[in-house]
Amino acid sequence: MNNPWFTNRTKLMKYIHRNINKRVVKDHMDVGAEEYCILLTNQWFNDKIINFYFNLVKIYAATFGTNVYVFSTYFYTSLKARGIKWVQKYTKDENIFLNDYIFIPVHQNNHWVFISIDVNSREVEYYDSLYADNRTVLDIIEYLECERAAKNLKTVKYVMVARKYPRQCNGYDCGLFVCLYARNRIFGTHMSFGSKDLYEYRLRLAHELLEGEVIYSLGHSFGS
Repeated sequence: MNNPWFTNRTKLMKYIHRNINKRVVKDHMDVGAEEYCILLTNQWFNDKIINFYFNLVKIYAATFGTNVYVFSTYFYTSLKARGIKWVQKYTKDENIFLNDYIFIPVHQNNHWVFISIDVNSREVEYYDSLYADNRTVLDIIEYLECERAAKNLKTVKYVMVARKYPRQCNGYDCGLFVCLYARNRIFGTHMSFGSKDLYEYRLRLAHELLEGEVIYSLGHSFGS
């Protein structure tokens, strides 16, 4: 879809409410009324929203010739609970390093963060809307090194890179920021969104979940 369906915020809200019971299934994942209500009422994002939207971002990136490997929100939880050998079974039949980027949404201590790996430059980026502890990156780098060894690939050095990015100013939008980080990252390291009206981003995201595709440009804005 080249142009968004709505440029009017009020009309979009009415559209979402009319379709609040619509269940959308894509690539063995689904979202429905619970997810739309979360987005409309400033609640914390659940795993379904994150996993579904990251898959939409992956599909959208492919239309521009950018290949993204997306881990589910359960990857890091399993990595910490069961170890590297356990999570390596998820990728035993594929080489994640053939992609341009690897995206990892992480949920820990009731907070969402986003890790992006640039496969070619071997840079690991950590996006945390609260600027908290980044030790998670060390776990990911260790996993990447072990995964390369398991695939008989040459040893490389991964470097953590600090980027400038928007920060949340409330206690409930970390999941939204993680989705926006991923959406922006496929076009570069500059994050072109602000925190002026985060509810509009929630509406956009709810609409994209309903349609099962990314439909809004990064700079889109609504009328009243």
